[in-house]
Amino acid sequence: SVWNYELGVKSQFLDRRATLNVAGYRIDWKDVQQAVADPVCGSLFFANFGEARSEGVEVELSVKPVESLLLNASASYTDAQYTKVDSAFVGAVEVQPGDPLADVPEWKYAVSGEYTFAFGDSRSGYVRADWHYVDATPIGVTTRDERPSYDILNASIGLQSGPWDL
Repeated sequence: SVWNYELGVKSQFLDRRATLNVAGYRIDWKDVQQAVADPVCGSLFFANFGEARSEGVEVELSVKPVESLLLNASASYTDAQYTKVDSAFVGAVEVQPGDPLADVPEWKYAVSGEYTFAFGDSRSGYVRADWHYVDATPIGVTTRDERPSYDILNASIGLQSGPWDL
């Protein structure tokens, strides 16, 4: 079972040319499932072995300083960890209370910008760039391995005419 609590605010200002969204959350997860090796025969079975909690905050900002330019930035922080291992599974699972949840990075950031312009009478063009950062991420429930942090940079230029986008 999962209980998710979230509190946030969504706001617009500067004549609706700017948007700021902020949210804080907490997720309590009971009966976390994992494949467990039977200590006697070694066969795998799935069991609800414990509990976990995720807490964090997310912030998003969009600004349109002029009609043709849109800028976006976002950041999120997550503290996700196991909080309890049922006594029947101590030693059978490698995680302990306080260990991080798999596949949940602590930090993520993103920044993007798009500039649009008229191109002839019925066409428009755009130039766009996006950058994303994802923090090092624990992988696998029973290992201490991490996927290293990484960045992604995307850029595009385009031409729009009616329903067409090149």
